[in-house]
Amino acid sequence: MTNTLIVMGVSGTGKSTLARALAEQLQWEFLEGDEYHPQANIEKMRRGEALTDEDRWPWLNAMHESIADKQQIQQPVVVTC
Repeated sequence: MTNTLIVMGVSGTGKSTLARALAEQLQWEFLEGDEYHPQANIEKMRRGEALTDEDRWPWLNAMHESIADKQQIQQPVVVTC
């Protein structure tokens, strides 16, 4: 199994900054979790509306698929979530 490091936390705490630095130091690929949100989630967040668990499933599934793809080709990754 290929290494995957997930950096989690609430919004605005520096997850992306930390994850990018880790990926660079480890020479692993970096995946920005926010890029996996469907457009409907992005629009909802722009309006200041909280996402529901139901809103999050497509986002989490998309991230899961991307991580699985990286593991398939044995590419270690650092992911924000």
